[in-house]
Amino acid sequence: MQLTKRNLIKTAAIGSAFVGALALAAPASANSFGPTDYGTGGKAMVSYNDETDQFCVTKPHGWYRQEVNVRLYPETNSRGPSYNFDVFSGKTKCVSLERAFEDSYYYFKVDNNSPVNFYS
Repeated sequence: MQLTKRNLIKTAAIGSAFVGALALAAPASANSFGPTDYGTGGKAMVSYNDETDQFCVTKPHGWYRQEVNVRLYPETNSRGPSYNFDVFSGKTKCVSLERAFEDSYYYFKVDNNSPVNFYS
């Protein structure tokens, strides 16, 4: 019976240490995402870094047209800035959501693809 208790204590200690290590290794914010081409129709790579409040779009060389149009806007206009910009082949453009209210719903739309929402 003592062996079982000792093993349970060891397992609990190792499990706690593992969970603690994961918490320390976790990204600064759960709202960050990407880079991903989700919602872009494969035309661009998008990402959002909640720590720096930067939304970035990269248009890789040789993917479809020479540029993509990006619209970025809050669900409610008063919750932050909106952007409408083009990104040309081989370029990256980043815009700031620093003025957006924390945890606001935002949408991005690349060309004629359906809008995709995320938290800022």
